Amino acid sequence: MSVWRFPSVTSLLLAGVGLDNVLCTERRHRFYQGSGVRDVDWVQGSFLMVKPKAVSDGALLDERFFIHAEEKDLCLRLGKAGWRVVFVLEAEIIHHGGQSTALDPAGNWFQYQHSQVLFFRKHHTAAYARALETTLLGVLLGRSLAYFLPSLFSRLEGRQLR
Repeated sequence: MSVWRFPSVTSLLLAGVGLDNVLCTERRHRFYQGSGVRDVDWVQGSFLMVKPKAVSDGALLDERFFIHAEEKDLCLRLGKAGWRVVFVLEAEIIHHGGQSTALDPAGNWFQYQHSQVLFFRKHHTAAYARALETTLLGVLLGRSLAYFLPSLFSRLEGRQLR
């Protein structure tokens, strides 16, 4: 998957509970079938081509994004400046995704969340960015409980059996 819709609080909540694969059309195999050029919100930066004129207009990568969301930010700014963001179905590359992020999965996860918050603060109202932060906190707490509680119960059951 290399194209996406711009995130919303709802889409990030769905991703946090694992329903994004079911509900997001760009994650379905048929989205990538066929030929031609499709207008999209943003494309993954692993293979991204930009017309020189577009970046000479000042639309460069924002260095505040360390590893995630820099291409999302660029595509949004290019779209606002009147440029098309497209996905060419016939184009094909091999991207060995996750090679850098696998070195520190937990740090990568937190960096990803930081980039999401930065993106929302940059492009949305303070209230909407706060809603995202609250959603991310809820997802983090929910996932922590989902991992912690089964472990706790299995330990308690083991003690009772002894």
